[in-house]
Amino acid sequence: SVEEIIKLHQHFPNSIRHFNVYYNDKIVAGTTVFVAGNVAHPQYISGNEMKNELGSLDYLYDYLITNVFKNKKYFDFGPSHEENGTKIKEGILFWKESFGAKTITQSFYEIETKNHDLLATVLI
Repeated sequence: SVEEIIKLHQHFPNSIRHFNVYYNDKIVAGTTVFVAGNVAHPQYISGNEMKNELGSLDYLYDYLITNVFKNKKYFDFGPSHEENGTKIKEGILFWKESFGAKTITQSFYEIETKNHDLLATVLI
């Protein structure tokens, strides 16, 4: 929720940033970016009905990658799948790749919480 993001931002002011694109003094697109170490990770992306016509999300992400976070080693777009990784979202993957993103596979593990110590054997 917006309230949760505001609270998190208050606790981590340098780690959570929000960016908007305006057209005629109205927000047409925006994203919230979580920043940690060498990684910038946009988590929430939004745009109005004109976002494609104006290219506002394309502009925003190009600006973030080439200016704001250019010194970060990774700009993590996050997953491009649904249904627990069994179905690739081709459109979103194409959009991310248009910025030079490369895909990697992700393994999924499910363990009972009482066996949390087993995670040490699968995590790098």
